[in-house]
Amino acid sequence: MKNPFRLGDLVAVLCLCVLAASSIYLQAARSTIPEGGIESVRVERDWRIGKVCEQARLASPVCAWCGVTNDLEAHHIEPVWAAPGKALDRDNLIVFCRRCHFVLGHAGNFGESYVINIREVCELREIVHRKHKGVTLDEEP
Repeated sequence: MKNPFRLGDLVAVLCLCVLAASSIYLQAARSTIPEGGIESVRVERDWRIGKVCEQARLASPVCAWCGVTNDLEAHHIEPVWAAPGKALDRDNLIVFCRRCHFVLGHAGNFGESYVINIREVCELREIVHRKHKGVTLDEEP
């Protein structure tokens, strides 16, 4: 029988445990979902959204969480349906691989939740990763 966990999964779980222990954890935002679900909010897809997302993927060609370079997607920290005015804002985007986009960016549920502090979570993960490798914050990676 194969081990159901990959090393990356174990590292992700351990980092999340550290985050929880440090009182810095995923803040899933569910209360902002309109009654009737996100389908009740009509946001016309603007071709510029795809363009800005593509620019984000090109500017940051690695997953912000796991570091892979394939299957990358730009994640709107505040979703287009929740904050249409931020749809084209590069500061509202972070790049993830497909798996991390679902698991971390949307707390495992594309339709109903998102993680408002995901950028801080990724930054903390980087600090933990550097410390584990013996690199201080004053040194270059």
